[in-house]
Amino acid sequence: MKDAYLVDYGRSAFTRAHPRKPEVDGWAETRGDALLARVIDALLDRSGLNPQEVEDLSIGCALPVKEQWSFGGRYPLWLSRSLGPRGRECATRQIDQQCGSGLAALRSAAREIQAGGVEVAIAGGFENMTRVPMGPALFKEGVLTSPEVLSDATWLELGVALNMGLTAERLAQAAGIERDDMDEFALTSHHRAARAEADNLFEGERLALANPTGEVIDRDANVRPDTNLERLAGLDPVFLEGGRVTAGNSSPLTSGAAASVVMSAAALERHAATPMARIVAIADVGVAPERMGA
Repeated sequence: MKDAYLVDYGRSAFTRAHPRKPEVDGWAETRGDALLARVIDALLDRSGLNPQEVEDLSIGCALPVKEQWSFGGRYPLWLSRSLGPRGRECATRQIDQQCGSGLAALRSAAREIQAGGVEVAIAGGFENMTRVPMGPALFKEGVLTSPEVLSDATWLELGVALNMGLTAERLAQAAGIERDDMDEFALTSHHRAARAEADNLFEGERLALANPTGEVIDRDANVRPDTNLERLAGLDPVFLEGGRVTAGNSSPLTSGAAASVVMSAAALERHAATPMARIVAIADVGVAPERMGA
């Protein structure tokens, strides 16, 4: 098996997604696939890589419906200024592995290289949770399985009808993680992100891109450096009465896109590129749905 190397990566800033208040989302007027195409173009411009050498494009999306259905990854390819002209020659795919979809795309690219199928691949992911929201908003349009089906006892027993908040409640209970522990972890996360921002640690990773109004989006919107334990403790549980999971200690809804360049050893040598990492091994493991990843 050949070696696969992560050579470069970049992302947009992550905005605050809000389907009922789209004005708070800097990417509200930007399709997710179009944003990904711009991230890919920025990566190729920065690396100097000839787009003709990109043989494979893997795209991850957790909710690939409506405008986020990308025709097997073709739409981001065609929308890309760099890759579009060679759209008939580059293989594409779109992957749905829920919250791990972007990482699954990276694994797919690495495996293509490890198997000797391609030398240069791009892996990426996108989501615009303002334009394509998850949950009841899609149920009403008949895009997803009806709520009646998911409330059936059989689905509940399988854990399929449990949302992320409820699985988090189950995990916290099973592991003995208390509400105070979760709030303290959330506070630390915000403070670390704010410190990383102040120290310019996202430079080179996060790309400054303009939205259709001309506003340059170059900061992540969900970091709250001024929050404190008192504020977090004052929030009510969202998913379970008397529960632990709140809006303050949960991951936020966001919109954004990210991409990475993966190469074989031969391509690495040909371009005299310095790898960020060698992808040594990959493993996928399933768990019961009610545990969701733990």
